[in-house]
Amino acid sequence: KLRCMGRLQTLATSRSRERIVSSGEIELLSIKTIDSSGEQLSGIRSGDTLRILIRIFLPAGLEGPEFIVGTQAEDMQFLTSSTTAESAERVDFASGEHVVHCMLNQFPLSPGQYYLRLVVRDKGFRVLFSGEGLCPFVVEADPGEFNRPPRLLDLNAEWDLSAAGSPDEKASREHAGRRQTR
Repeated sequence: KLRCMGRLQTLATSRSRERIVSSGEIELLSIKTIDSSGEQLSGIRSGDTLRILIRIFLPAGLEGPEFIVGTQAEDMQFLTSSTTAESAERVDFASGEHVVHCMLNQFPLSPGQYYLRLVVRDKGFRVLFSGEGLCPFVVEADPGEFNRPPRLLDLNAEWDLSAAGSPDEKASREHAGRRQTR
C-alpha cells in the first residue's frame, strides 16, 4: 500500500526495486523528501540537508519503536543508515496515523539517483517493517559538474599549489641522485 508522493514517483526506473516485508503491525502510507517548509522535493544538491517525511498507520499501539532510515545507491547498495536509537528518546505510539521526520544534515553524495530505506523495530528489536528501494530521489549536479571526475562522495578538498612553481630542494637532490645511479 505504499504510495510514493508527487514527482518523486516519476523518477523511478522500476517499481520492482521496492522490497517490502511487514509483520502487518505497521502500514507505510507514504515516504517522501521535503524542503525546510515541508514542500515535496524532486531532488537536492550534493551537500544539502536531506529531509524525509514518513507517514505510517498503526492498527494497534506500539511501545517504543525504533525507526531506521537509510539511503541506497541505484544498485541497492546501502549508503547511509540513521536510527532513532542513537539520538531520540523512545516514544510510545497510540493506534492510528503518525508522522515521523528524519533529517540528514548533510548529504554529500555525487549526482545521481538514490532510494530511501526504512526499517521499524519494536522495543525487543523484532523487525515490524522493512522496506528497501523506496521512493527514489535525485541528487542534482551543480553547474560545471560535467568536467568533474567520477566519484561516489562529493567531498570538498583544499589544494595548495603555492609551492608548485619552485621545486622542493631536498626532493630535487634525491631525484637527481637516483638519476645518476642508473
